[in-house]
Amino acid sequence: MTVNSSAGCVAGNYVCESNFWTNTSCYDNKWYVPPQCNIPGEVGNPNTTHCQEVLMADPTFDSGYTEGVIKNNGLNMTGAYLGVTRHNAMVREFAAKKKHFVFYWFGPDPLLSLVPSRRFYFDEDTPECESQRSGDPTLNTAKCDFPSITLLKRTRTDALAASEDFSHFFNTFSLTRAQIDALMLLHTTGGGTSNVYDISCNWIKGNFDTWKGMVQNTPPVLSAQVSQTNLISQPGVIAAIVIVPTLIVLAVLSVCVWARYHAHQRLKNAPQTSPLALVFTDIESSTMLWEACGDDMGLAVEIHHAIIRKHIEEFGAYEVKTIGDSFMIACSSLGDAQLMC
Repeated sequence: MTVNSSAGCVAGNYVCESNFWTNTSCYDNKWYVPPQCNIPGEVGNPNTTHCQEVLMADPTFDSGYTEGVIKNNGLNMTGAYLGVTRHNAMVREFAAKKKHFVFYWFGPDPLLSLVPSRRFYFDEDTPECESQRSGDPTLNTAKCDFPSITLLKRTRTDALAASEDFSHFFNTFSLTRAQIDALMLLHTTGGGTSNVYDISCNWIKGNFDTWKGMVQNTPPVLSAQVSQTNLISQPGVIAAIVIVPTLIVLAVLSVCVWARYHAHQRLKNAPQTSPLALVFTDIESSTMLWEACGDDMGLAVEIHHAIIRKHIEEFGAYEVKTIGDSFMIACSSLGDAQLMC
């Protein structure tokens, strides 16, 4: 089947085999229908007048989990399986049209950075609740949230053993959830303009203080019997002595050149003549939000800043400074300021 996002949730745009589960059926190869959403006397037939359709990708994704949570918490929701490509296309389309809808997806992912959404939270996952899970919605009696999964770092054990420097980097490298989500927002699939390589390269250039402690260069251990003459006569040692400082200098120069270029790019939109217009932004009731949602506000502010800076660049404005979650922005005219806002 071809993707036809404009057709919406209609026959032919669904992906679910009726016999996918042993004790549960996909109604009409389209929906998972919990008991609370059945039309009386018609098991599996959704009552669309009081049950919200949840856009879902594939019944094999965390099979039985989401369906079980919907059923066991008595949520008036049905699961509509669209396939991955069709699901993402529908989410983007509905978001662009500012529709109110519910969808299931995993993160971190550019889709969640691109689409303004609010997560559903359920009871915290526990070993007892975990033991109640089943891949079949009918047999699943768990009500709790999905267990948190940390992104894992993997490498070869022999590579760790062979290099103390690499082992140090591997063990110390980490990114926070807020940093990951901010990077996702920069990718083309997250509404940004960059590819993975450019995002990674720019992050390295702009976050020296973050990663400098993760990198160490241990000098090679030389035998005590090696004379100064023999040391100088070894091409490999000479190369190491010359190349390592050269690379450090080149890296420093690259960072300096990039910093000067970045500063120049920021100044190119600064108004050169008067009159000009100043725009001030602020997150309403931010103090209260920090107190109520402190764990999530760091990420929210980073996303807020990324969106504001995207608008500044798009409308040719100039970021004068930021104070906390507030921006001071200069525009060449009142009209430009109105367009940006």
